[in-house]
Parts: sequence; C-alpha cells; structure tokens
Amino acid sequence: MTVSGLSAALTGSHIHEGVAGANGGVVIDFGAASAYPNTGPGGFYSGTFTGNYTADVGKLLSAGAYVNVHSTTNPGGEIRGQLLAPPLYSNSD
Repeated sequence: MTVSGLSAALTGSHIHEGVAGANGGVVIDFGAASAYPNTGPGGFYSGTFTGNYTADVGKLLSAGAYVNVHSTTNPGGEIRGQLLAPPLYSNSD
C-alpha cells in the first residue's frame, strides 16, 4: 500500500469491515508510520503487508471491507478506500 499527499503525519492505518458508506470495526491493524518500512520524505508512505485475512472473507470478496488511513489532522480517517476483489477470468482453451 502506498499513500501520499496527506494533510499531516500518518498516525494509523487499518482494514475495517463495512460496505461503502458504512463504518465497521477494525479487522487488521497495519499500524502507524513506523509500520511502513519504505517511508519516504514529504509524507510519502509505502509498505508491504502480508498475512492471512482472518475476518469474514465473504465480506472482503463482496466489497464489504475498506482501508482507512488516519493522520494527526484527521484522526477519524483521512483516506478511505473500499477493497474490491479482482475479476476472475477463466481460460476456455
């Protein structure tokens, strides 16, 4: 995940369960700026997070989860992005 252009320092980032327009509880906590090993200058944060999604996978696959990034200026969340499953393709050859 890479974020930039925040109004202030990153203070936390999480995956929440919740459909678009609805808030939900945190299911995965990525942490604050220190969790992003490739943190760069000028409010550029980049990190790779691995692990198993142990919450409701059905919700994740049906756009029922979102990423929320918090900053000191916007402690409730500065960026929110709904997570969408990639399309599945089948090879009919």
